[in-house]
This record gives sequence, C-alpha cells and structure tokens, in this order.
Amino acid sequence: MVIQGLGGGFALIQGDPGTDKSVILRLLAERLSQLSDLTVGAIHHPESNLADFYRELGDIFAVSLKPSNRWGGFRTLRERWLSHLDATRRRPVLLIDEAQEMNTPVLCELRLLSSACFDSQSLLSVILAGDARLTEKTRSCSSNSMVHSSNPPGARRHAEEVAMISDPCNDQARLPPLSDKAAVMVLEFLHRFTECFESQYYGEIHRYYEERSQANMETADPPPVDEPLF
Repeated sequence: MVIQGLGGGFALIQGDPGTDKSVILRLLAERLSQLSDLTVGAIHHPESNLADFYRELGDIFAVSLKPSNRWGGFRTLRERWLSHLDATRRRPVLLIDEAQEMNTPVLCELRLLSSACFDSQSLLSVILAGDARLTEKTRSCSSNSMVHSSNPPGARRHAEEVAMISDPCNDQARLPPLSDKAAVMVLEFLHRFTECFESQYYGEIHRYYEERSQANMETADPPPVDEPLF
C-alpha cells in the first residue's frame, strides 16, 4: 500500500484489493467528522459521468446545480468552497473510495474545480483511494498539478491552520479495528507526516513555545525582595 500527497490538495491511498484502503478512508472520515466547522463529504458513485458527478457534488455540499449549466455549477461550487475556507480557514474535504473507477474526464474536472489563482490556491482537499489503475489515471492528467510532488509556488501562504483539539485516545473517539499490516502502515504514515509537519512549521512551533515560556515567566510571582536568602 502507498499513501502519498500528490500536491494541489490531493492525496492518494493506493494498494491492491484487501489491503484495508477502505478501512483507512473510514478512519479518516471518522476523525475529520469530529471537527464541527469542517465539511466532509464522500463520493459514493465514482463511475458517474460529468453530469451525475456534478449532481452528487451538489447534494454533498448543499448547493442547487443544473447539470445542463456546467459553468454555473463550476462557479457555484467554487464559491461555496471559498466561503467555507474564508470562514473556517480549513478546506472542505472530499473522500473518494474505489477512485480507479472514475472516468478520466471527471478526475481532471475535479482537479480544475478544486484549484484557483492559477493553481496557487487549493479550495478543496481530495483523498483518493484505489488500486494501481488509479495511479495510471492520475498520470493521464500529467499536465495538472495533481501529479507534482509538492504544492505549486505560492500555495503555502494559502494553507489553513489545522488543529485537532480533541484527544485522539478519548472514549468518544474509538478507532476502528485494523489488520496488523494496516495498523503499521497508518503508524508509518503518521510518523512521516509528523516529521514533514515539524519541518514545515518549525518556526511557528518554536515561536509559540517561546512566547508561552516568556508569558509564564512574566506572570510568575517574583520572590520577595526583602526576604533573606538564608
């Protein structure tokens, strides 16, 4: 199984049948759904043509779309995602299982839908899960930022600040069962993600703890000046 970021707000979970891709996707959905201000949706019919794909997106994100007016649907969805991003500083998330069944024009349309400002801003986070055929389909959109190993220049300034406030080990957040191999894969992914996150946001993390330390020193009660040392 391979778990990797594709750039442009896309991530890929790719593996052979029976490698618990759907379990990992369900785990992500359950964790993300705990964030009250985050919109999380899932495509249940990846084989859809473009018209049906727009219909399903309209249902997921609660917007009225007319498949006959593709440009209108394109604009309305982007406006909805952008307003969500402005209000919450988080991109909506779209999960697609069995994504290898998607038609290539639909996959490329999704890539165009989810980016703005000449690919410098991602409006939607998309997590695709599928077998090896999915990798081939992403390559067919090779001119898109989806296949790049990193975000396009300028995308970093648009990245939203994400905070998982809840304790991932509390009783209300029970994790689903995983096979031995899937558990190890998820753990390795989390380790790699943590390393990348710390490298990317080292300055912000260091500044936070430095300011917190200084604030604690300022609020601490000073020792009495007239009290003898011995």
